[in-house]
Amino acid sequence: MAGSKAGALGWVILGILGLAYFSSRGTTPAPPAAKPAAPLAAAQPTPVVFSPPPALPRGAAPLAAVPSLPAVPDPTPASTAVMYTTARVNLRSAPAVDAPVLLRLEAGASVAVSGSEGRWWKAAFGGKQGWVHADYLTAAPPPAAAPPREPAPKPAAPSASLVAPRTMGRKPIREAYTGICDCPYDYKRNGARCGATSAYSRPGGRDPECYE
Repeated sequence: MAGSKAGALGWVILGILGLAYFSSRGTTPAPPAAKPAAPLAAAQPTPVVFSPPPALPRGAAPLAAVPSLPAVPDPTPASTAVMYTTARVNLRSAPAVDAPVLLRLEAGASVAVSGSEGRWWKAAFGGKQGWVHADYLTAAPPPAAAPPREPAPKPAAPSASLVAPRTMGRKPIREAYTGICDCPYDYKRNGARCGATSAYSRPGGRDPECYE
């Protein structure tokens, strides 16, 4: 009987503790409610101010519009160089000594070369393209040909009017010789008188004594 009373008492105490626990949880104050956030102010746009261009001074001409540059064409990939033949040589259809001859180039001819293969240059001349051996080409142009020399003028033979005054009315200093034309009265080997062809008659030559 005492045991049943003790069990009932324990259950009563346990119920009181449970009620006290649940009562304490129910009376706990709730946290204060958060204040509503203030609404954000709308961003105001920054006004853009356009300033007018400065006025040109009186009498100044307005600036002209800059013309657009023309399009630059693509450069051609092929490059050529000018070379000159050193002698008469054949322009062949292939880089070989037994290839057909397209034409013959004279010495000093200028050809446009664009490539090489071994000892041969790829050359173009007169609208035809072929191959020329490197031994007959040089980058140095040929020397200019010297102009032909004009023959020196022959001295004119003295006229009879220039010779006659020196011999007219004068006496020869000696007898006439044959084969020596020192004096006008000497004779040539063919028997003709020396006359104006003698050394005495030619100006600038010897001046032998022929007259007294």
